[in-house]
Amino acid sequence: KAGKAGKVGKAKAAADEDDEFVDIEVEGGGKKGGKKGKWAPAKGGAKGGGAAWGKRQRDWEGEPESKARRVDTDQPQSVSEWIRAQDRLFGHLEKLPADWIRIRSQSTGAVYFYSTKTGESRDGDNPPVAPLPPFWQKMTSKSTGQTYFYNSKTGQSQFDKPIA
Repeated sequence: KAGKAGKVGKAKAAADEDDEFVDIEVEGGGKKGGKKGKWAPAKGGAKGGGAAWGKRQRDWEGEPESKARRVDTDQPQSVSEWIRAQDRLFGHLEKLPADWIRIRSQSTGAVYFYSTKTGESRDGDNPPVAPLPPFWQKMTSKSTGQTYFYNSKTGQSQFDKPIA
């Protein structure tokens, strides 16, 4: 099949055997110049009774991800889904205080903190601090400057933060 010239340049098209998709290569100086992709006929028809040149990004399978909007279907969409996904997505990170969860922004990918109890949210640079269990204190070694934790009731000391 012959392509038609337009603002994006000349297009060469070759029909698939079933005519469902047409492979095209756009030449010339347009926005899609030099890129290859697959074109799908518009659903519901178009002017002229049938297929139309795909102008929407989702019609171009060969578009780079940066140009096409990508929706992560594995990412939770509600607070209750985020609560259920905490161990799967963030289980390798330090445990948060009760009623706090991590959420990843769909638009930026940045992780922020959300209180399921109060509705407060904090950016990733300002995490909520979990209180220490009773009798535990955070200490700094005078000789090494290292942080450790000390239990005033038992006399036990350790470098790992005690879990409440």
